[in-house]
Amino acid sequence: CAAAAPALSPAAHRGELKRHASGALLFDDAYNASPPSMRAALDTLQRLPGRRKIAVLGDMLELGPEDEWWHRETGRYVVGRADRVICVGRRARFIGEGAIAAGLPGAEVRALETPEQAANLLASMLGEGDTVLFKASRGIGLDRAVELLSPAGGTR
Repeated sequence: CAAAAPALSPAAHRGELKRHASGALLFDDAYNASPPSMRAALDTLQRLPGRRKIAVLGDMLELGPEDEWWHRETGRYVVGRADRVICVGRRARFIGEGAIAAGLPGAEVRALETPEQAANLLASMLGEGDTVLFKASRGIGLDRAVELLSPAGGTR
């Protein structure tokens, strides 16, 4: 069992590392999201190498009546772990509002509707030394943004 461990790789969109053509590192954890998994992914982003950390965060679905509060709380948690946040989806805008309320400059927060919009924005800004986290509930389809930015068979 232990001998096989080095050959193991994460399931698709669950902690995969890929490289963008610009040299930016893409941390694809877009398969699913909950408040604890968002925090864990942001902690991982903070520990990954990179001069600029960008968090692309989408809606967390099925949170019930505390939905808005959890999104804002996640936004507050972004501060100090990411330099910029790109919010994707209707609920994710509360992540951006929480980040701004906790001190992230408004110029570093973008709210978008679709994963394709996020990919287009990132394609125009990414460079060597950037590290980007992608995290959202499966229903948002944030993995599409990663696929648009990744060469076929990206690096792990």
